[in-house]
Amino acid sequence: MGQLLTANSATNLYWLGRYLERINGLLTYMMPVYDECIDIDKEAGKKLYKGFSIEIEYENASDFLTVAMFGDHNSNVAMLAEYARENAIICRNYINTEAFGEVIELYNMLQNAAKNHHEIDYRLINNALSLISEIWGEVFKVSKSSISDHFLRLGRLIERLDFHLRFHGHDEHALNLSDQINGTIGFLASYDATVQEKSTQMTMDSKTDIIETMHAKVQSLIVE
Repeated sequence: MGQLLTANSATNLYWLGRYLERINGLLTYMMPVYDECIDIDKEAGKKLYKGFSIEIEYENASDFLTVAMFGDHNSNVAMLAEYARENAIICRNYINTEAFGEVIELYNMLQNAAKNHHEIDYRLINNALSLISEIWGEVFKVSKSSISDHFLRLGRLIERLDFHLRFHGHDEHALNLSDQINGTIGFLASYDATVQEKSTQMTMDSKTDIIETMHAKVQSLIVE
């Protein structure tokens, strides 16, 4: 794969895809959980983050949003946006110009909200989700995807599978995502005769086994 894309760039493209999808997943889950904290169960936010093996504390529903976005834990949205930005900068030459600008805009928007202590509301979250949607729209709007686009897509798909397994388990949609991941890995493996690609079936006992196996297959693609 090194002849087409450096291992460093491929790795950063893959993780850029994962971080963007992780932010998207968290923001998508966040508002329904916020409503649930208000109307049904104040502990709903704690239950959400338990799915990521993270314990959080908050005073009320509004505080839950603040902790989810900017709290002292490794899945706060602002930190994930910073990771996405760092990966985007490293593989800048392989990213659509508009998409790169939107990654930076997402980071700046969340950093400004954190520094200025803006109240977290639907508008901020919707703006962040819209930016992520625009980023993916820019990445995939070309008629023929590049190798770099496929590494971005791979990160996105694996993160989607991770989320789905955490909250919905092994079902038909998880199998469909697995098939898409295997298809993308197979496509990328076809560019390197040294890679012996094998499909990963959804037969492992735990979600951790599945994601780690998928991630290991990605690593086998991008070793120099």
